[in-house]
Amino acid sequence: RRPLLAVALAERLAEDPARALELYESAIGGDFLLMKRSGEVLFAAGLLARQENDLTRARVFLSAIEDVDPRRPDAARELEAVALAR
Repeated sequence: RRPLLAVALAERLAEDPARALELYESAIGGDFLLMKRSGEVLFAAGLLARQENDLTRARVFLSAIEDVDPRRPDAARELEAVALAR
């Protein structure tokens, strides 16, 4: 399992968002070797899921961002948008 590699590949797979989301999912909870914060990874995955209209997945990713994470306010706004899109 190589979460940092999975994230790097997911970030480059704009033409295959379904595969990118799978890679993000495989990376969650992994060690990013201080090169990425988990909140950044979760936020990127949440945005991609929302763009793909996978609102359940978007909610899961965005809700997993910890309250102390700098991305939490952004995630809260995205979660509101997801709730309105349902």
